[in-house]
Amino acid sequence: MVRKMIGPILFGLVGCAILLALGVWQVQRLDWKQGLLAEIEARIAALRDAARDAGVVCVFGEPQFGGERVSAIFGDTVGHGVLDPLGSRHAPGPALYPALIGDMAAALETCLGTGG
Repeated sequence: MVRKMIGPILFGLVGCAILLALGVWQVQRLDWKQGLLAEIEARIAALRDAARDAGVVCVFGEPQFGGERVSAIFGDTVGHGVLDPLGSRHAPGPALYPALIGDMAAALETCLGTGG
């Protein structure tokens, strides 16, 4: 009877040891992630402070990135516009370059001209 129980008991003990090791690893990983997030927050705060100290009134992004990152970093403290150096909204052809330059000039004027 006891011999029949040795296998399941050992299996259970090994399983418990593995689960305990995984739990310890998760706690260590949590500490590492919290340190990483604190470092990222400090870098974002430094970027926000540098922009404020430099008098930045507008930040530009590209269409493939959206405005979420700029909003997350700067909030409403600066304006943000989109510059599309590839002209993704325009069809290729002879009219692409003038339209591209016109769009970028309008984006610059809108964001910089109004201070945001």
